[in-house]
Amino acid sequence: MKKYVKGMYLIWIDEDYVEKAINAGINTILLAWQNLYPEHGEIHDLYGTYSEVINFLEKYANDPRIDIVLVPTLNMHFKNLEKNECFYDGKKYWQRTPCPSNKLSIYNRLNPIIKMCKKYNIKNVIFDVEHYLGNTSEYGVLTIWDNKYFPKYQCKCNTCLKLLNSSENQWEKFENIFKNNLKNNNINAYGQMPYFNIWNFKKYIGEKWLFTERTYPGGKPSKSLVKEIFRKQWFKKLESKILGQKIKICAGIWAEKFSANKLLEWIYEYGKISLYDGYWLYPQARFSKYTKFKRDKNYFTLIDNPNDPTADIHFFEKLKKVNKRIDKKRKSWKFKLRNLFKI
Repeated sequence: MKKYVKGMYLIWIDEDYVEKAINAGINTILLAWQNLYPEHGEIHDLYGTYSEVINFLEKYANDPRIDIVLVPTLNMHFKNLEKNECFYDGKKYWQRTPCPSNKLSIYNRLNPIIKMCKKYNIKNVIFDVEHYLGNTSEYGVLTIWDNKYFPKYQCKCNTCLKLLNSSENQWEKFENIFKNNLKNNNINAYGQMPYFNIWNFKKYIGEKWLFTERTYPGGKPSKSLVKEIFRKQWFKKLESKILGQKIKICAGIWAEKFSANKLLEWIYEYGKISLYDGYWLYPQARFSKYTKFKRDKNYFTLIDNPNDPTADIHFFEKLKKVNKRIDKKRKSWKFKLRNLFKI
């Protein structure tokens, strides 16, 4: 991972805008990959099809200008598990939530990720643990990953019940199975987005990264708001140190919440704060002509649309200058001094 990440989350891939972003200083592409199997690309393309991801990797996997971070979802969204692989809460088998101690279901989830990393020499994996199906319970998805200090649920299948008399609980077993699968295949998984749950970070290998969404808010950058966000995230970082996990934080910025010029302001605001080890842009429509969203909302036109006052035809030229200002700022002696105290 780059020393300071200037990232863009990529959905509905538009190579014209990928090139514009890279030339403006974006050094990390977070490649959304919800459709882990080819057949998923045929039935669900909300976050890009399987073939679109492959086509992008064929062209950019060895591009020296960028780091590619594969961002697969940890939840099963599109395919029911076999009954013996399901999470059982004592009453219901959750058809798209794996039992934490079932080796086969964990392997099946990781296997396509491992294959993709090996084929395209991808070194960075960040797992997306969010839930994207609306009322997830209707689809058999249990919201496991968003609890902060400990797992919210315990599986009560026969295998997991046997672990009650063992020194290893079911989530420790999950952690060990997960980590060993990655280690045995020389795959580095550095962290997750968007939730901060310290118990779940233990299974990741190498540097620990949190790609947070807590920094998404809209509005005009102000000292009080920036300080409030900074204070909350600083406590998270302090908390992670106390709990024995050193976690780097990358600040997420939702592009559609801002005019083009305000988006540039926010990028620089986060660049000045030593707590953050990077920023990442989350665009639903502003960086792709192929978005699945209708362009009928504020800030949903293309970011450099010459006919929209909330856009800026010179956006990418200005972004390049902002990125250079961030680099200069973070190399200054004042910044390095503040960095010692993460202020």
